[in-house]
Amino acid sequence: MSRILLITGPGGEAQGWGNMAVTQEIAKAINASGKSCDIASVSNMDELIRVLDTRKFDLVWSALYHVTENEATIGMGESGEDWVADILDKLRLPYIGPDAATMKALIHKTATHNILDKAGVPVPCHFEIEQGQA
Repeated sequence: MSRILLITGPGGEAQGWGNMAVTQEIAKAINASGKSCDIASVSNMDELIRVLDTRKFDLVWSALYHVTENEATIGMGESGEDWVADILDKLRLPYIGPDAATMKALIHKTATHNILDKAGVPVPCHFEIEQGQA
């Protein structure tokens, strides 16, 4: 039987699939499919690493891109900060979703624009305004 670990936290509603009620419904559906599912709610990287070290699972599915105590945070976090996928890659754990570099490029809209433009995909003109530039 496959054991799936769902990871969420204060930023889960803004970053991922929704609040804890939604997470519980996802877990219920996974369990009903014959798989085993456990939920871990973490608010900092130490908690994430502790959960990954102590729980038994075959696959991680995270609602979080990066771990934050700020429930409204969607964006990049601090420069150089590890994201959930960075930690999962370092620990060589299987997970659902893109690697951290891909996720960071997708979240950073100018990086996404540049990737699409380089690949010849038509994209609208845009401007990036740094914080404090306005």
